[in-house]
Amino acid sequence: MLHEFSFSSFPSLAKIDLFNNSLYGTIPSQTANLSKLTYLDLSTNQFSEEIPPEIYLLTNLRVLHIVEKQLKGLIPNDIGHLRYLEELACITTVYIFVYLQQFTFRFHSSRISK
Repeated sequence: MLHEFSFSSFPSLAKIDLFNNSLYGTIPSQTANLSKLTYLDLSTNQFSEEIPPEIYLLTNLRVLHIVEKQLKGLIPNDIGHLRYLEELACITTVYIFVYLQQFTFRFHSSRISK
């Protein structure tokens, strides 16, 4: 359903809030075309499979909410490419397996770093 959406038609889109929209299937990798995206909420839908690695190319992302019970896999170290990420909500069966010493998160003026 979401795969039919033409992400490339909205290159300046900064916010996507699809919270609780009964979406299903996989998270489209085409979201990586939205280079100005700062807010992405895909929570409380029925997405399955893994989080596409293209999500981690959204380097301007500040907020990422992926609260999905049916997602699986690991959150890779590539999440470190999200250098402006301030808020991550990831309550899933996904295993959060990242090395915090390899990147820095900024959380409201405090920092977590090596």
